[in-house]
Amino acid sequence: YCALSYCWGSSNTCTTTTKNLSARTTAIPLDEFSKTIKEAILLLRNIGIHYLWVDALCILQDSPADWAVEAAKMSQIYSGAMLTIAAENAQDSSEGLFQVSDQIPQVIPNPPPNQSQSKSPYWNSDESRPLSSRGWCLQENLLSARKIHVMLHDSIWSCYQKGISNSRKVLRRGTRTGLFTTQAELRFRNALRLNTDQDYVFRGSIFEIFRNWAGWVGDYTRRSFTYESDRLMALDGICTSLEKAFGGTFVAGMWTGQFLAHSLLWHPDQRAKESWPSPQPEVPSWSWVS
Repeated sequence: YCALSYCWGSSNTCTTTTKNLSARTTAIPLDEFSKTIKEAILLLRNIGIHYLWVDALCILQDSPADWAVEAAKMSQIYSGAMLTIAAENAQDSSEGLFQVSDQIPQVIPNPPPNQSQSKSPYWNSDESRPLSSRGWCLQENLLSARKIHVMLHDSIWSCYQKGISNSRKVLRRGTRTGLFTTQAELRFRNALRLNTDQDYVFRGSIFEIFRNWAGWVGDYTRRSFTYESDRLMALDGICTSLEKAFGGTFVAGMWTGQFLAHSLLWHPDQRAKESWPSPQPEVPSWSWVS
């Protein structure tokens, strides 16, 4: 099966609820799907994959109990998928997976032998990709073993080793292309691998992983959520993976054990507001989640 990583927006009306569950298990007319989901289905048909996991359809949207159970499985869902389709540039599910590029192709002459020149329209900056601002999508990106990033100017197929775009540009592991939100995230992905049992195994320095974790938290706090109460749940898959790799424990988003003292040294961005009302009063004030 494949999984879909996308922005819902305000027009994602095709959902599964307790009221329509029986009908959903029989059939869903293709015309009922939002454009992004419909195009993802058509893509999978063309590459011969028969199953697609979509949160709006596979989780009962009016059942908090079902949502809690399924949200806790996110690390398994995305790490277990054969492929994750990332709709990078769609701000709304009505915009579709594939969009028309507004950039005119450029011709770059070959530079002299002693000079180098490069210019690529394919890598949008992270800020310009709507998917990079969605809180849940960072976990989906980190945990997926194979992905196709459908971008405005190109599509990029990537895994833990390398990536290749439809323009045939090969992106080896460690290349900075805009596929990864931060350098910390790139190092984090390279430090965790999937083995044959779909479990995460540790490779690399645990101190480097902690530095990457700290950088990742900074990036994560800048991302948006429809429901602020999702902040802890949306990183649960990452925490579970780190606990498997290191045997540590996360409490309220804080890495306990030998790194607890360092974890407590967080501080708000100087550009942030002086005070934010906590959407989760049960979260302790010493946690960055508060």
